[in-house]
Amino acid sequence: DGWHAISLNLERARFANRGMAGTDIALLPQATMLSTDSEASDMVLCEVSIRRSHKTQPAAETGILELTILEPDSGEPTPVRLGIYDETGRTALPSEYALPIRFYDSTVSQLILSSYNQRSQPWPSSNRYVMYSSGVYKTPLPAGEHTVVIAKGPEYRWIVRTV
Repeated sequence: DGWHAISLNLERARFANRGMAGTDIALLPQATMLSTDSEASDMVLCEVSIRRSHKTQPAAETGILELTILEPDSGEPTPVRLGIYDETGRTALPSEYALPIRFYDSTVSQLILSSYNQRSQPWPSSNRYVMYSSGVYKTPLPAGEHTVVIAKGPEYRWIVRTV
């Protein structure tokens, strides 16, 4: 009860509209999850502001990553799950080559793999943001090392390469 002042420091915040319904931040009162009483879920926000630190410098140089993933038997491009991560583990934002994915009532280009347990959806990166490709993918990337993870299904081995 009463008023509370809270400051949040969002390290590495990206504001890329990857949350539900294109949001970046969602705030819910704790009581919302514990009660069905509508009065328990009242929350008032005052004086909300976002201040950027500008600590992350834009890349001095960029390059283009072009991938073509071929089905071994036919030699034709094949759909895959794809992750591209920089040296710090941060994921690359999807380009127009990422396949659109229906996610509840919206369409997104990138998803986070759920991790209820390590056996449910294993992934060889601690960053679990992924996108899907038709087998042909092209994107601009800042200069530097990137790890590319490609997966097709349980009957295939992952491909993990540093480029």
